[in-house]
Amino acid sequence: VEGRVTFANPFLLALTGWTADEVIGQSWFARFLPTDVTAERGERAALLAEFRRALAAGEIWPHAEHELLTRAGERRLIAWDNTVLRAADGRVIG
Repeated sequence: VEGRVTFANPFLLALTGWTADEVIGQSWFARFLPTDVTAERGERAALLAEFRRALAAGEIWPHAEHELLTRAGERRLIAWDNTVLRAADGRVIG
């Protein structure tokens, strides 16, 4: 619920050059969003705020597309799907 990476499949790791140890537990927004673009436009903060609002409402956007930063500093436009994870009692847990 804080936007931290809890799982990274082999494709993401190969595509971005990061290792599982460098990704798991890290903020998705801090690890993968390019800092120069996001700092200039406040985009990282806006995306994180929108993520938290949507997750709190249990309505995370089902599909996302964004430019991600690789370990080597390259930018790659990547599309992915999101799913809200819920506990047995319906509470949003991720």
